[in-house]
Amino acid sequence: MAILSHCFISLLLLAMAGTRAYAELRGERSAAISNIVESSSGTCMVAWIKLHDPTLSDAEAQVKQDVLESNAAPMDETNTASQRVVLFSFLFGGVSKARSFIQCLSREDETCGRQAPCGEHGQCVYGAVASAGHRAYHCKCASGFTGTNCERERSPCSRAPCGNAGRCVPLPAGAYRCSCSKFWTGRHCSQARWVTKGELSPLSNAVRGIVDDVSRMTVRISDNWKSTETFLQGMEKRLMSRLDDRLDGIAANVSNNTLSIQALLRTKEASRSTQAALGGCKRQSGVIADTSRTRVVTANVNNTSFQTVCNMSVDGGGWLVVLRSLGTDYNFWNRDWAAYKNGFGNLNGKFWLGNDRIHKLTQSQKYEVRIDLATPTATHFVKYNWMRIGNEEELYRLTVSRTVESSFTIPAGQGLEYHEMPFTTHDRDNDGYPSANCATAAKSGWWYARCYYVLHDRYFSLALQGLTFFEMKVRPRLV
Repeated sequence: MAILSHCFISLLLLAMAGTRAYAELRGERSAAISNIVESSSGTCMVAWIKLHDPTLSDAEAQVKQDVLESNAAPMDETNTASQRVVLFSFLFGGVSKARSFIQCLSREDETCGRQAPCGEHGQCVYGAVASAGHRAYHCKCASGFTGTNCERERSPCSRAPCGNAGRCVPLPAGAYRCSCSKFWTGRHCSQARWVTKGELSPLSNAVRGIVDDVSRMTVRISDNWKSTETFLQGMEKRLMSRLDDRLDGIAANVSNNTLSIQALLRTKEASRSTQAALGGCKRQSGVIADTSRTRVVTANVNNTSFQTVCNMSVDGGGWLVVLRSLGTDYNFWNRDWAAYKNGFGNLNGKFWLGNDRIHKLTQSQKYEVRIDLATPTATHFVKYNWMRIGNEEELYRLTVSRTVESSFTIPAGQGLEYHEMPFTTHDRDNDGYPSANCATAAKSGWWYARCYYVLHDRYFSLALQGLTFFEMKVRPRLV
């Protein structure tokens, strides 16, 4: 009846409009139905909307369609709006156009309408056009359901509704209940619960257990603290003892260094005094040999002044010459005890400084000794660490170290150390030869043993004979 009533009204309107107007309207609407229904970019409802307002674009018609669909049931053959479109399609497009629109409705509705993909827990909603006559859809799920097609029931416990360590228990139809812990209650375990007397006893036992544990821990901590305190006290004593030892050591080192510095100062002062006493005859390291630097100086030792030669030409200089011989000369060296005591000769040639003076020089401090030698073919030297001459009461006894350096090989026992004896002259026989006086035989005063291996005017051991030069000199040893 509804379709017949619409047809009657339409025919009445057409009769009133006239034949020409009907032809024009038929042509325009037929073209619109044909273009829109057959277009792959539109839908059946878009066609109907654009029939009412041809100025709308496809996008604007789509917006109006979405508004209609949100307020009405899915568009099918029973829908009133669809019925109007079918009628207009029949009147202005003919049977074929009306059939096309109905087929369009059928294709469009076969997803949401016939297939019902969202089931009983969701609503099928169309989206944008996916292909000719078809659009994408999505499901709006009812509360408690989820999934692409609303096929999965949502867990009510997923939101963690139970507080205070309560456990959520899911129930049918999306319901749940909360299993609360001992001290909480309420639907969501949010209300504190009073503890009953029966529950308080285990709690008291637990508290007493905790108190006992704390008491035991306190005892252990006290014992550990005592042990720690004892350990720290012992460590403190050990550290203080070590610190005291270190401080004592430092103090001893400071004291020793102070003494060493004082000794060095005294030595330096003594060296200055010695150099002044020796007339400025001072050794210099790195001095090149220069015979022109040999000069006569005045020494002052133990309140006794005398002249001697300062040799600055060898081994850094600073040497005081006590004896110089220029070869064999019996008449020159054959002298008595008094002559050798006081000295004789010429400082610019051969001379003997005098045993008294040599004693005073070597007695004041340790002197090192150097003897320079010459033969017709070579020159040599011998060095000793120290030498000392006794006083007259000791018969001017010679004491000397072992050889420390020499430019030639000295046979064992034939050096100056062989002559550690009192002094002998032709009038004072102190040698080690019992049956004769070595000074008388050799015609020279000397420190004879069983006579000699070294004699200033002849040879120095059997290895070096025929001497033409013999110069013995001394200088203070370095500290």
